[in-house]
Amino acid sequence: MTRSKVAFILVSFIAILCLLLIPGQYVRTFGQPEVLVLDNGWRISLNGTVIQEDNPQKIVRTDVRVIKKGDVLTMSRTLPSGSGYYYPSLYIRTQGAALDVLIDGMLYYSHDKEAILNNTQVESGSHFIDLPMSIAGSTLTINLYAGSSYAFLGVEPPVLSSYRSLMEYELHLNFLPLMVSIFLCVYGVSFLVISLYFVLQTPNLLGQVVSSLICIDVGIWMLSAYDLLSIIMGGHHATRLESITLYLLIPLLYLYLSSMRKPFRKQIYTAIAVISSAVCVMLAVGIAINMLPIHIVNIPFALIALLATILVLRIRFGARAGAKREESESLRIAGLLVLIATFWL
Repeated sequence: MTRSKVAFILVSFIAILCLLLIPGQYVRTFGQPEVLVLDNGWRISLNGTVIQEDNPQKIVRTDVRVIKKGDVLTMSRTLPSGSGYYYPSLYIRTQGAALDVLIDGMLYYSHDKEAILNNTQVESGSHFIDLPMSIAGSTLTINLYAGSSYAFLGVEPPVLSSYRSLMEYELHLNFLPLMVSIFLCVYGVSFLVISLYFVLQTPNLLGQVVSSLICIDVGIWMLSAYDLLSIIMGGHHATRLESITLYLLIPLLYLYLSSMRKPFRKQIYTAIAVISSAVCVMLAVGIAINMLPIHIVNIPFALIALLATILVLRIRFGARAGAKREESESLRIAGLLVLIATFWL
């Protein structure tokens, strides 16, 4: 690859980065919403045993030890007198835990308790809870019921404000992943339509079609992983969608490699790709129809992803790496390696 082409790629990357970052910093200087992050002053207990920590975000594994399904983390504090918002709302993000919200000891909001009782999958998600107007000085109690062993690790502090301010605050907080994911989805759909239009007229467009599907898949994964779908559209199925899109990335990666054809002349590459893709598709279908717990398949997926990474590295730096290769093929494999590296990070 010539120096001019390398310079062009670097300039393009910097330009896209500036387009994503600069508007976000510019927008944040106007109308910064007034929110109250409740990150201290809590009395926290696990199954009745008090934890020596008043910030829920600082809870670590040594505080909660081994968590079993159904364990209860209770957080209680008095709301400050300056929290008299007009139409106040509370934002809480749960991670694999059911939720109860009590005000002065009275149950005000509940979510996913049935999943704990029925021993089914507990969804993660964002909760925007409308509160009574006269909440200043009230006692707020939040009960989290563990649906998995990681439910109480990295608990985010609740945020108090008006509903609109909470929406603006969370979207501003996740401005970069929001813009990147929207860009990937829009670009992927546009590129897919263009590719499908020309696929009947021009041969060998499989790579372009699959790359557009990868963009859409990664965009939806980012929206789900950062809980932006729950914030924008409501509902609490982002965790399920996050896992499905992540598992479908492996078959798409192998399809993209197969569009180059050369790597898959070896039968061993084809066998690895077919078996790995079939396992990932079955896992995705099992999660979609609620037959498999979302997080029980993380280890097998990690092994499949590691095998895919080794295979791509083998293709790029293997025995035939020094053989003559088309420049476009080298660039596409390099792009895949960058994508894989970011996902591992």
